[in-house]
Parts: sequence; C-alpha cells; structure tokens
Amino acid sequence: MAESFEEAYHLNIFEINKVFLANVRSLQSLIGEVQTTVTNSPFDGFCATHINFLTKSFLINLCCSVELFLKDLVTERIRHYDEILKLARIPHNIFQWSEWSEAGKPKEKNLNYAEFRLKIDGKRVDSVISPNPFKTIECFQLIGIDLLKYEKVKNNKELINSLVQKRNKIIHYNDSATDISLGDVLQFINTSVEYSQAIVDAMKLAD
Repeated sequence: MAESFEEAYHLNIFEINKVFLANVRSLQSLIGEVQTTVTNSPFDGFCATHINFLTKSFLINLCCSVELFLKDLVTERIRHYDEILKLARIPHNIFQWSEWSEAGKPKEKNLNYAEFRLKIDGKRVDSVISPNPFKTIECFQLIGIDLLKYEKVKNNKELINSLVQKRNKIIHYNDSATDISLGDVLQFINTSVEYSQAIVDAMKLAD
C-alpha cells in the first residue's frame, strides 16, 4: 500500500511537470511565430504595432504558469502526506503531546480523540504560493523541502525574481516594459524551465 502511495505521488509529479512544460513550450513557440511575423516578409503590421503589448502578455503568462505549477506541486505534496496519515491512523492527541511546551500539557477541551489529519485547504496554500523565488523557498520549507540545496535553484533565483518584479510592475504600476524584448521573455522561459526542473528533482528526492 505504501508503495502504491509513492507510485501515485511520483506519477502525479510527472503529470504536473508535463503540463507545465507543455504550457511553456507552447508559449515559446508562439513567441517564435510573432518574432517571425515582425521580421520576415510579408510584414505583419498588427504584431509590429502591438509588439509591446504582446511582450507584456507573454511575460505575465509565463509568471502565471510558474505560479500554477508551484501550487500544484505543493498541493500534491500535502495530499501525499495526508494519505500517509490516513493509512497510519495516528491519534491526534499524540501530536498534541509531542508539542507540549514547558508551560504544561494542553487543556482537556483542546484534546481530540479523532485520527490526525492535515487541515491545509486551497486558501491556505494560496496564501503562501508565489512565483517570487524567495517566497517559494519559504513555502517549500513548510512541506519539508530545502530548495537551497539545489544549485539550479540557487543559481536561477535572482533571474526568476527579476521576472516576477517586472510582472508586478506591469500589473500594479502599468509599467511600459519597453526594456523587455521577446528575446528576453524567451530567456526567462529557458531559465524558468531549468529552475522548475530543479524543484521537480527536489520533490522526487524528498522522500
């Protein structure tokens, strides 16, 4: 049974990653098509006129894909832990006991004779999920994963942060983003893929 839990967990991680990679590759392909239309004959006036809008849209889309990917991974990790707890049937009160402080044991009214289960719903996940890499590192600490152990996370976190900061300026401050090109977005995609695959490796090796 435990083995089947592990198999389901790794399969779900694989599927989450597969969807993310398909999304960013599709975005990468679309950007390539836009680049072609504005540089080759016949000239596409619409794309050329709206190139800044398209660039900002692609960048925002990438950030959304990264955020959704991270949320799905964290949600899967929580689901996996909860399935293990369900199988183990551990009394809630033993967790209370392990957390007793020097101030004394919990009050009778705080004891719970049911089996212990996690109570982390979607809203609580949303409250800690962010494409910001520093917030991502903190979030993954909560599920027992130290992302800073992985070189490709450490090496790419600053560039990912610059992507998120630019996204925030566009959304919240109507930044013109004239300093960002389609080529820059493609570079962000490549970095995001390398960064994300390191996180996937961390998820696989966490057990």
